[in-house]
Amino acid sequence: MMKTDSTTDSKQQQIEIGLRRTLARARWHILAKVFYEGLEAAAPYDGSVRLFNGFPLITLAAIEKESDQSNGNESNVWYKVKCQGSDEVNLEIRLPAGKIPFAEILVSRDSTGAICIWPSEKILGHWCLQNKPLFNGKIVLELGSGLTGLSGLIVASTCNPAQLFLTDGNPDCIDNLNLILARNRSRFISKDIPIEARQLTWGQHEDYQNLIGSIDVILISDCLYLENCHINLEQTIWSLLKVNGKCYIIAPSRNQSFEKFANLTGKRFIVQHEENYDPIIWSMHTTYLDERDRYQYSPDRHYPLLMILTKPRY
Repeated sequence: MMKTDSTTDSKQQQIEIGLRRTLARARWHILAKVFYEGLEAAAPYDGSVRLFNGFPLITLAAIEKESDQSNGNESNVWYKVKCQGSDEVNLEIRLPAGKIPFAEILVSRDSTGAICIWPSEKILGHWCLQNKPLFNGKIVLELGSGLTGLSGLIVASTCNPAQLFLTDGNPDCIDNLNLILARNRSRFISKDIPIEARQLTWGQHEDYQNLIGSIDVILISDCLYLENCHINLEQTIWSLLKVNGKCYIIAPSRNQSFEKFANLTGKRFIVQHEENYDPIIWSMHTTYLDERDRYQYSPDRHYPLLMILTKPRY
């Protein structure tokens, strides 16, 4: 008996649902490893969505450890940021070394930015370093800065922005960002650049009321996987940007979440998206593709695309 189209569609839907559940379980595995064993345990493991080690464009070298005064355990680690092929970046960032309390993971709507630096953040930082004129003299805001605001810090240290905002919805991230800013102030291209870390939840206008229509450039990395947040993110970008302002987003397709956000923003933004946006990253990508079994490389999850949103004048 021949299978009907409806039967085939049903089976395809079941496959897609199964894939989404597998990826969700893998992400929770990473969070659980952090909960039980600390941040270093979030390294790639067999079957994880993080098995691929990422693009080695920005690396971190531990330089100082902090201890928890209450128990003497290692609590945070300061790292030196190293950028491939560039001596311009002289930054130090701070990441937790210990376990993340499970309650924090459950209570926060999205705690993934508060446990580690994800690959797209490093790629966005590299891309900013290669495109410094885009930020010269501009008011720049990073959405979803996470614990380190890595891309924003690179802009502050090499691109001479007029002003910089690092934002995240998680207050623990803001506390950590303020410590990083205090430590790196002398390392920025100008000590006079106004830089602020502030809590900003997408869609909550009271968090950014005084910034509406004032931002030249917005930076975002890997913030599209939560599709239920797309509408609030789009509204926030639209509210913040000046007319002709631009938003640069680096994120993998990840089950079409990138494409879905592009379709949503296309209703009122001018949208461009590029696959080959940097020769170094593209060269690495093609190498990984040629040996994908060796690297456990899946472009859908691992290769970030570039989306550029421009706010038009109506």
